[in-house]
Amino acid sequence: MRRAAALAVALLCVLPLHRLLTPERNGPAGADALARADPLWGLTFWGSILVALVGLIGGVLTHRRLVGTAGSAETAAVPTGAEVPGSAAGPGRASALAVALVRALSQPTPRTFALGVAGLAAVLAGAVALGLQQRLLTGVDEMAALIHARYLAGGMLAGPMLPSSEAWLIPNMLVTQAGWVSQYPPGHLLAWAAFVLVGLRWAAGPLLFALMVGLVAASFDRLLPPERRTHGRVAAVFLAVSPFMLPLAAGSPSHVTAGAAGALALYAALRAADGRVSWALVAGAAVGGMVLARPWTGLVLGPTLTLGVWLERGGIALVRRTVVPWIVGGIPFALLLFAFNSALFGSPLTLGYAALNGPAHGLGLHADPWSFPYGLREAVAYSASDVTQFGAMLLETPVSLVLVAAAYLALASRLASGVSVVAAWALLPVFAQAIYWLHAPRMHFEATPAWILLAVLAVADAHERAGPALRAGVRWGVATTLLVAAVALVPTRMRSHAWPAETLTRITIPEGAADGALVFVHAAWDERLAAMLQASGMRADSIQAIVRRNDTCRLHEYALARLAGVPAASLPAIDGEQTPTPPDGLAALQTPRGSVVWRGEGTPWPEACVRELMADRFGSVALAPLLWQGDLPGLEGGAPMFVRDLGPARNEIVLASFPGRMPQVLAYPAMTGGPPLLAPYDEAMATLWGRP
Repeated sequence: MRRAAALAVALLCVLPLHRLLTPERNGPAGADALARADPLWGLTFWGSILVALVGLIGGVLTHRRLVGTAGSAETAAVPTGAEVPGSAAGPGRASALAVALVRALSQPTPRTFALGVAGLAAVLAGAVALGLQQRLLTGVDEMAALIHARYLAGGMLAGPMLPSSEAWLIPNMLVTQAGWVSQYPPGHLLAWAAFVLVGLRWAAGPLLFALMVGLVAASFDRLLPPERRTHGRVAAVFLAVSPFMLPLAAGSPSHVTAGAAGALALYAALRAADGRVSWALVAGAAVGGMVLARPWTGLVLGPTLTLGVWLERGGIALVRRTVVPWIVGGIPFALLLFAFNSALFGSPLTLGYAALNGPAHGLGLHADPWSFPYGLREAVAYSASDVTQFGAMLLETPVSLVLVAAAYLALASRLASGVSVVAAWALLPVFAQAIYWLHAPRMHFEATPAWILLAVLAVADAHERAGPALRAGVRWGVATTLLVAAVALVPTRMRSHAWPAETLTRITIPEGAADGALVFVHAAWDERLAAMLQASGMRADSIQAIVRRNDTCRLHEYALARLAGVPAASLPAIDGEQTPTPPDGLAALQTPRGSVVWRGEGTPWPEACVRELMADRFGSVALAPLLWQGDLPGLEGGAPMFVRDLGPARNEIVLASFPGRMPQVLAYPAMTGGPPLLAPYDEAMATLWGRP
C-alpha cells in the first residue's frame, strides 16, 4: 500500500497532469493553478537533469581518481570511498563542511537542540513578518479570521449586528443571528485572540511556527532509531529555514495552529509510547486542538500521529492502554466545537464553511462553490499542481523534494523504525486533499516536516548504499542542489514576497486618516454588488454563479429590491442557474484595476446604473486589506474605521450610525495613475458619484 501510494505521488510529480486544467473548464482557480505549476514543473524537470549530470560528472571524476590511486604504489595507503580527500571525494571543502555541520548537530542534548531550532524558526519567521510583510496580512482568509479573533479577544462571540452590513462584509465573513462572524472554526481564532490580548497580533504565526518546529525536532529524536537521529535534526533545521514555511507562518494562517497542535500530538504520543500513559491525555487534547483549527486536516493527521505511533510501537496492546485517555483528552474540544457551531450557525454539526457556501463547500466530487466542476479529472490535475509546486517550493530546490521522497518510499523494501509513521504523515494528506475542491500548496503545510525528513532520509540512504564513485556523485548532486537554491532560487522567492510600492498605497492606513475618522473606501462595483447580495441573505456560492450570468445593472436592481424587503414574487427576474459559463448575449466589460461588469447586448442602462459604473472610472480600492487594521463596530478605540462606499444615498445609513466620526473617502482622485488619496466626504462624493 505504501509503495503504491508513493508511486502515485511520484507520477503526479513527473507527469504534467496539471495541464488537464483549463481556464475555460475550471475558471480562474484552474487557470491560476496551471500558471503556477507549469513553470515549476519545467524548472524541476530541467533542474533534475542538471543535478544528475553534475552528479554523474563528479562520480566519473572520482572513479578515475580512485583507479589512478589504486594503481599508484606511492599512494597505495590512501583509503577509498568517503575517506578520499579533496575533489576525489566530491566537492571536497563543501563536503567536509557538511560533515562538520552534521556532526555539530548531533552534539546538543535533545532539549537544547529543540529549543535552539525553535528559536531559529521564531527569529526567521519574525523577521519575515516584520520585514518583508511589514506586519500586514497577505490573504483575505487571515483578514477575516483576525477580525473575528479581535471580537473574541474583546469578550464577544461575534461582532454586533451591522447597520447596512453590505458596507462591512468581506469574503469569508457572514452575518448570522448571532452577529458578524467569520466562517472559521474556533481553534485558530482563540489562539490568535490570545496574542491580540497581549498586543502581539503579528507574533502569533512566528511563535506558533517556532512551537511546531521545536516539537517536531524533539519528536524526531524519539521517533527515529539512533543511527537516523542526526538525519532528523538536519530535517528539523531545514524545516526552520524553509522558504516555503516562513512566509506562510509569518502571515499567521490557521495552518500554524494546526501544525503546532499536530506536532504536540506526535510528541505526546511518543512520550505515552515510552511508558507514560498519562501523555495520551495530552495527545488526545492536541488532536482535538488540531481538529478545532482545521477540521479535515485534524481528522486525517491527528489519528495518524497518535494511534499510528502506538500501533507501530506496541501494537493493539498499547492502543488499548492509551485510547481511553486519548478520547477523554479530545472530548472538551469536540464539545467546544459543537457549542461554537450551535451558537453561531444553528447546529452543532454545521461549520461556518457550510453556512456561508452551502453543501458545495463539502468533501467529494461535485461542483465547487463557484459552480465549476470538480470531478476525478480535477482531483488528479489539482493534486498534481499542488505536489509540483510544493516539491519545488519546500526548499526552493531545482529538484522536487516530494519526488525524491516519494521515490524513496516506492523503492525501499523496508523502512526504519518510525519512518512508516512519517510516510503516512506525508502521503495521507495528498489523497485526503484530492476529495476536497480547495487546492493550494499551503494545504500541505502540516505535512511539511514529514516530506523534508523523507527527502533527507532518501539522500542518506542513497549515499550509504552506493559505491565510492556513486557516493561522490550523490554529494556532488546535493551540493549543486543546495547551491542553486541558496544563490538563485531562495533569494528570488523571498523577493517575490516583498510588497510592491503601488500595492502598499492600497493596503496601508493612508496618511491623513484622522483619529476616529469614518473612512469610506471606494471599492469596485462587483465588490459592492456581491456584498449587497450577501447582505440580502443570499448564500456566497449562489452569488458566484449569478454574477457571471446576469447583466450587472439588472442584478444591482435585484439586490436593491431584496435589501428593501420586496416579496420574492415581485423581485426583478434574473438568471439563477448555477453554472459557470455566462449565457449568450452577455459581454464582460473591464473597468480600471481589473474589475469586471457584465452587460447584456442591446440592454440600455438607467441613469442609476451608469452612475455605479462611472463611479469606478478612476479605479477602486478593496476594503478587506484596510478593514482589519481599523476600529470595528463594538471595538472602537479612536482609530479610523473603514467601511465600503456604496454611494451617497446608501452611505447615509452608516453615517447616521456613527455621528461622532468625521467622514472621509479613500479613492483614486483621477485617471493619472497616482495612488489612492483621502478626500473630504462631500467633495469626494461629488467627484465620484456626481451632484445629486
